[in-house]
Amino acid sequence: MKKRYLTIAVLLFIFPISVLAIDNDNEFVVISETTKYYKTIELDHNLEVMDISNNRISKTYEITEEEYYSSNEKDINTLSDATVVTEYKKMVTSILKSGNVFRYKNKLIWNKLPAVRSYDVIGIGFTGNVKINSNIVFTQEACTTLTGCTQYTTSYPQTFENGAGTTFKLPVGNFVSLTQTIYFDVEKNTSQTIINQSIYGDYSHSVRNITLDSAKKYTVNGNQGILLNTSVKDDFDAINQAKATWSGSW
Repeated sequence: MKKRYLTIAVLLFIFPISVLAIDNDNEFVVISETTKYYKTIELDHNLEVMDISNNRISKTYEITEEEYYSSNEKDINTLSDATVVTEYKKMVTSILKSGNVFRYKNKLIWNKLPAVRSYDVIGIGFTGNVKINSNIVFTQEACTTLTGCTQYTTSYPQTFENGAGTTFKLPVGNFVSLTQTIYFDVEKNTSQTIINQSIYGDYSHSVRNITLDSAKKYTVNGNQGILLNTSVKDDFDAINQAKATWSGSW
């Protein structure tokens, strides 16, 4: 029996186990969470209406929870030979904890699906007292019925000193729900006791069809959230970040 224990110990020494983010939150408890609601109004004509600057006409506003949930039907109003399309989405940014492990999570839920389905970006910015110590996990779920759902995991993550994000393709089809989620675990980036943490969830939705390479031209930097390269900035809408904070001793 002692010999078996010795063998196992030697194998563990030779083949160390890497601790990565678990693909679910069963062991984690939400300790801070912030939800923001958004309304996007787009002038649409065959999905390619542009203004005099050759930019798609689109504007996103932060709205109340009541307005978000009252938008049960798709808002379409005729305007000359174009159309006004209204989209609704909400973003939930969370800090979770399991034992001494902290997880940062950002989830985007569409209440009214976007007219343009190209490449989008979802990300989380954080402060310099932590650093990422796991894989960047991404899931996208599209449901055609309440129980008929398909999950997509293909994405193109990027990590930065004070944030991380991933680029992905929106699925095409008629769905009753559509959500995107990104999360990762962090560890301390200082020898000092951490008494607070702040994270900043962000999402950039493409308002015209773009290439994957164009959608990867961004960084994520702390409270600034997703920072798009100037060459592609007009291809995306802009929303206010959702900030979640935690205070304690770590």
